[in-house]
Amino acid sequence: MTKEEYGVLVGYESGWDENPRWDNDPQNIWAIDLNGYMVMTYEALSLMAKELNLPNKEWEEKKVRLIEDINTLLWDNERETYVDYNFIEKRPMRVLSPACFVPLFAGFAPKDKAEKMNEIALKHFMPCMPMVAFTDPDFDTEHYCRGACYLHIAYMAAKGLKDYGFTETAETIKETILNWVYDDGDYIHENYHAIIGKGKHHRYFSWSSVFVREFILNF
Repeated sequence: MTKEEYGVLVGYESGWDENPRWDNDPQNIWAIDLNGYMVMTYEALSLMAKELNLPNKEWEEKKVRLIEDINTLLWDNERETYVDYNFIEKRPMRVLSPACFVPLFAGFAPKDKAEKMNEIALKHFMPCMPMVAFTDPDFDTEHYCRGACYLHIAYMAAKGLKDYGFTETAETIKETILNWVYDDGDYIHENYHAIIGKGKHHRYFSWSSVFVREFILNF
């Protein structure tokens, strides 16, 4: 297997398929979303241990250390955004995606960084939070993960913004997506064209249906 072939497999294993985040050696990247999910995992393990009357200090310490590392290493001071980081080349990656908002969804972003992320959303992702920023040169609505809007990914970004008080930004994303789904008639598609809102790819898609409910009931 060539290095390029291996890189493609790594990208697809992430669930983000051919997203431009993975265009160059994804195996060398600290992913902002994966690390955010690990913070949530440590928090869940700590709560479970506490409920079971087991020691939870280890999980709390892991959570705190990881949050510190994310807010240091995965924060791009120049662009003032969370972003993936290439740990071999020791540099932040250029691609802005909804993954950058996972620290808000997980609830550990400091307020000043959250405010900057709201500015990033307004400048690069409105009104629907596509899989890569509208301003990215690789934005392409014809590909699954290079321009389409996926409901579950958009939900996490919008919910994070909502939880930090950026209600207008979050509600715009929510209403845009729900209007697309309403206009979709009998179907809830796998993803939606990020510019015209047309449903794309598979119809009656389970996780899209779930996150329609989440937008309505838990936002």
